[in-house]
Amino acid sequence: MTTRHADEKCHDCDNDSTHKRLHKIIVCNGKTIETNGSIVPMIKLTNMVELFSISPKLSTSVDNDGKVLKPEQADRHNRTRINLDALAAFTTLSHFYFKYVYSGPECIQEINDLHQQIIDKIVNEQNKNSKVYNMDLMNARQF
Repeated sequence: MTTRHADEKCHDCDNDSTHKRLHKIIVCNGKTIETNGSIVPMIKLTNMVELFSISPKLSTSVDNDGKVLKPEQADRHNRTRINLDALAAFTTLSHFYFKYVYSGPECIQEINDLHQQIIDKIVNEQNKNSKVYNMDLMNARQF
């Protein structure tokens, strides 16, 4: 991988401004991308990234008491925080892991349920080449 300064033109960048911004971040700031996994990864970038650190937002991330977000903002966050298509797409990569913000025992069931939904999505799409690891407290199982 050739390292460029953020202001130099990347010949891989087309007119996609999101790609250009992400490329600058990757080239100048390292090769790990941290994401909530709500957007399907762009193919052009997946080969440039050494690791995708994916932190899906659990229900505990929603500001239900209105201290930070307006009710309509909290509602939108709750509706868009999980994108199963995007999360399933990340599992086709060899360089990813899921991490979660644990805020209490209720998170364990939600994490296990989310993993099962991702597995179901992959199976339903007949994507047999993907590997998903379900971490249940002490044991890892490959599906």
